[in-house]
Amino acid sequence: MIGRGASVGVAACKRPRSVGASRAGRRTSGRLLLARVLVVLVAVVVPLLLLEAALRLFGPVLPGNYDTGHYLQRHPVLGHFNVPGFDGWIKTSEFTTRVQISPLGLRDPRTAYARPPDVHRILLLGDSFVEAVQVNAGDTVASRIEASLQRPGGKRVEVVNAGVAGYGTGQEMLLFEHEGRKYEPQVVVLVVFLGNDVGDNAYRPDPRRETPTPRPSFELDSRQSIRVVPGTMPEPRLDVRQALRKCCLLYNVFETGVLLKLSDGPVRDQPEQEVDARYLVRSLYEVDPDSETLRGWRITERLLGLLRDRAVGEGMKLVVVGAPDTLALDEAAWEERIGDTRAGRGGYAPDAPNRRLTEVAGRVGVPYLDLYDVMLRESRSQTLYFRIDSHWTPAGHAVVAREIEAKLRELGLDGG
Repeated sequence: MIGRGASVGVAACKRPRSVGASRAGRRTSGRLLLARVLVVLVAVVVPLLLLEAALRLFGPVLPGNYDTGHYLQRHPVLGHFNVPGFDGWIKTSEFTTRVQISPLGLRDPRTAYARPPDVHRILLLGDSFVEAVQVNAGDTVASRIEASLQRPGGKRVEVVNAGVAGYGTGQEMLLFEHEGRKYEPQVVVLVVFLGNDVGDNAYRPDPRRETPTPRPSFELDSRQSIRVVPGTMPEPRLDVRQALRKCCLLYNVFETGVLLKLSDGPVRDQPEQEVDARYLVRSLYEVDPDSETLRGWRITERLLGLLRDRAVGEGMKLVVVGAPDTLALDEAAWEERIGDTRAGRGGYAPDAPNRRLTEVAGRVGVPYLDLYDVMLRESRSQTLYFRIDSHWTPAGHAVVAREIEAKLRELGLDGG
């Protein structure tokens, strides 16, 4: 009995030791697993943090083509607008530029609206050609004109860069009303890009689209007056992508350098809500355009008249500039794009939109500068447009700035 009891007692003593050893083994395995996870995290996270720091300190140091941020955002009135205070980089095979947006929302150095009393100020309205994220800030048309118009001992001249990518004449008019006039300019110069501005003005939301678009549209009422149709802002929601875009340059690099190239998403200077915009590209070059193109031109004419009236109402002068698309300056590429035998029989003409805008400006009664002939001539000896991006190169900006400056001097609007 004593022996049996002793045996039971020994067994009873051994059981707790076995359970304890098992628990200790699990704790050890857990620590090892945690250590391995930490090692993996450190191996992944630390390099990512170092890359993020490098992007912030030194700019686009990584290879490839990408943006380090999104400088456009939705706007309840304008459809989209620049992100105030944005500071980021764009890197492509053709250029690398730093894009800095002022606290007021323009790619312009001014941080306050008020015009000093000793300043002659010119407001330059336009789309991505005027905003010009493809070149350094000092190479833009606005900066070049400002530098050229300075006179020793004379009145200081400022040229405000009020270009916003993706805008047409209608959005530029709204920008003047809501932002531009606050800069108190004496002169407003509107650059009409004839590659797509007329199509932008004729934009109508696709009724089949399920999600709303904040982009405004413009219609003619029964009296042929402009009616602004506001866009619809989407309901606010938690957007993980937006949060990542704001916090992490490296995410922007991954999104624009990898994800967008694998999808059918919008291009860099085209806001997301514009994907369904229908541009009137081919029909713009028709000598006798179709009804939809003519509708775009009628809307454009009324918009120019409205902008003229609102500028004059503020005591300002309006000047309109017609800028051709690179396609119109390359005869072989233009004929291939048109793809119609009428191109050789006079049914289409590369300067057709410029001629039509000349007529429109005459009816509206505003000074007009047509850049077609000079840019056609200059394009034979220098590269005015980036081949892939299709916006103006620094040389293109120099030619446009020179011509606008000469026009302002001719009209006595140069501040002299």
